[in-house]
Amino acid sequence: MLPIDIAASGEINSNRDETGHQIVGLEPRLILSKQLGKLNMTFNLSAEFPFSRHSPSVETRGGFEYDVTDFFHFGTELRYDTQEHAVAVIPQIWVTLPHKVTLKAGYSYDFGSMHEKFLRTAVVIEF
Repeated sequence: MLPIDIAASGEINSNRDETGHQIVGLEPRLILSKQLGKLNMTFNLSAEFPFSRHSPSVETRGGFEYDVTDFFHFGTELRYDTQEHAVAVIPQIWVTLPHKVTLKAGYSYDFGSMHEKFLRTAVVIEF
């Protein structure tokens, strides 16, 4: 048993650039985490590869998740984008459903030059 859990994941995501154009990309991610009772602390290192003309970028994320119950969790994430030199804070909630399906929602506020604000939702399915 390792002192830190190691995992990998990937996402297909969609964002808008400063001119309003849709950017779709692939985001592989390395995840390091540590469970301390009901508290989970996580560090992510990800690279975003857009399918369009935009440049790839690297992001680092750190956060925590607290298991209030088996059904409901809350936490926050801090994100740093090396391409934009921007920091964002993302408070989040998780609702766990049967069959290892989790609904995740968060609000992102970006302290970078674009000051992006958006609601982020995800469906996580474990297999």
